[in-house]
Amino acid sequence: MTPNSRSEPTTVQTRCMDKVIVIGCSLTGYMVIRALANRNIRIIAMTYEKRDVAQLSRYVSEVVSSPSPEDEEQFVACLIQNAARWTGALIIETADSAAMALSKNKEVLSKYYKFATPDWDVLSIFLEKEKTYALAKQYDIPHPRSIPLCGREDLTGISEFLYPCILKPINSFPFTSRFHVKNFEVHNDHDLKEKFKLCLDSGQSMILQEIIPGPDANIYKMHGYVNSQGRLVGKFFVRKLRQHPPQFGIARVAISTDRYPDVERLTEALLNPTNYRGYFNTEFKLDPRDGELKLLENNCRMPRTGMLAVACGVNYPWLIYQDLVLNLQRDVTQYEIGTYWIDFWTDLYDSLFRRRKEAIRLRDYIGPYFARNKVFSDLNFEDVKPFLGAAYQGIAGLGRGI
Repeated sequence: MTPNSRSEPTTVQTRCMDKVIVIGCSLTGYMVIRALANRNIRIIAMTYEKRDVAQLSRYVSEVVSSPSPEDEEQFVACLIQNAARWTGALIIETADSAAMALSKNKEVLSKYYKFATPDWDVLSIFLEKEKTYALAKQYDIPHPRSIPLCGREDLTGISEFLYPCILKPINSFPFTSRFHVKNFEVHNDHDLKEKFKLCLDSGQSMILQEIIPGPDANIYKMHGYVNSQGRLVGKFFVRKLRQHPPQFGIARVAISTDRYPDVERLTEALLNPTNYRGYFNTEFKLDPRDGELKLLENNCRMPRTGMLAVACGVNYPWLIYQDLVLNLQRDVTQYEIGTYWIDFWTDLYDSLFRRRKEAIRLRDYIGPYFARNKVFSDLNFEDVKPFLGAAYQGIAGLGRGI
């Protein structure tokens, strides 16, 4: 494919030192901070994790420690207590837990702040995966065969599932906080019972789901923003190339692609019935058994790969800022394709220690690093402290397994 010319709306002169609060200072938060750097915006980094590297950025005007959004009452109280000095600020969240807390308390918080977080009746559809798949079924959107599991009695009558399959949490963030993985792979009845017991003991409701075969490179994503006027802008398409860990993890290498009409059609079929507003990114996997794209999930908050969109010319934090703060509804219709995004430390670890799980040639492993057009999740020569912080954590992670 031939890259399209990069195009971004003419820069708008912002009012002096408008404020943006970035909730969550992981690499995703750092993406938001980089996207809004040098635009005469006061960036407030709200952190609740010691490992957060984005708080080290030179682009941050203020660092604030807050309760975790999982402690919803204290988290919301922190925002209200600081409302006098932050009134009118735009909030951009980078984690499902923060999105949930903001959405559930939108009525009171919107008195002081601006944010693009969907209303709870919409957000809950995509945070609670059984609702997502029920919506997909209602509108004939292909998706993996799935069975909700709430209690041990639900394990009866599921012998039609072929192993291996996965136990996937209905609510992702409490599961990943507890087990530090996205899901459990199960290989037989005994394995299923043992792992489901772990989930029940920790209060997790789960979905038993078939595995869509094929490599990580069969995963296609669409990003976009439905603005305050209900218009879908900034359509951007990505293909995952490698995940951490392989098969069922988070992106570690991805590439921008040209428009995928089928992904676009299925995404709009999923979102339109909900009257969706805000940022989103949908994820589908091509099933080689029938040639269909199968819906995996829709995320409603900024993703780890967001810097790829920014580097290619689709700056979602800036689009949101223009919409909600400046009341200027902009669009970006062209962007660079064939640009790689690399999360160096996770890619290094998996490339060294998990190659057997991936049918990838060595030249394909190293190809993105030698590509002319690429962007790293944390490497920015004008702002090196976050990279050094990530390097320290990455080297430590190589020693203990990340």
